[in-house]
Amino acid sequence: MSAASPQVPSPSLGHEIVFDAADLRSRVEEMASRISRDYAGADLTVIGLLNGAVPFVCDLVRAIDLTVRLDFLAVSRFDGSPGGEASFLKDLDDDICGRHVLLADNIIDTGLNLHFVCSQLAQRDPASLQVAVLLARPELRLARIPVRYTGFEVSEEFLIGYGLDYRGCYRNLPYIARCQVDCEEEDGQGRFRMIPLGDEA
Repeated sequence: MSAASPQVPSPSLGHEIVFDAADLRSRVEEMASRISRDYAGADLTVIGLLNGAVPFVCDLVRAIDLTVRLDFLAVSRFDGSPGGEASFLKDLDDDICGRHVLLADNIIDTGLNLHFVCSQLAQRDPASLQVAVLLARPELRLARIPVRYTGFEVSEEFLIGYGLDYRGCYRNLPYIARCQVDCEEEDGQGRFRMIPLGDEA
């Protein structure tokens, strides 16, 4: 039985590859090499944020030349509304007290979710707590997050693939691609209409 091809966006979605599989593999390996040097001899726990960080975190820990503990968190999205706050939908399976912790996510925008997670994890007395992200959008940052390891800086373009999704799809693409998205609001609910690249809104 032949292996199935990765899910490919339909023509109506419109996409253009920004980082192909080779780009991602090379950069993740570079990050892993630096992490391996920085944490040599340490008891390292890598924590990934579900669901988007899964491809990145799995490739990252495979490339880290250390014995690594792997755990995952799921967090509700902070919407920035007055009184709004994030919360854990899935907590860690293990205690991180006294351990060196590396929190890994696929992308940082406003930083509000990562700020919430870091503040909560810091209360659990890890030996250290650092952040690694594959993609960063510095111009959107609202919260101060000391990101120690960054793969690429990107613009505000809508991205899919390698953990990034559109309506739950395309996370399994082996590359990262940009799309043009028209975001509309109706009755407080986000509604999205995809615009093929090259078309006007």
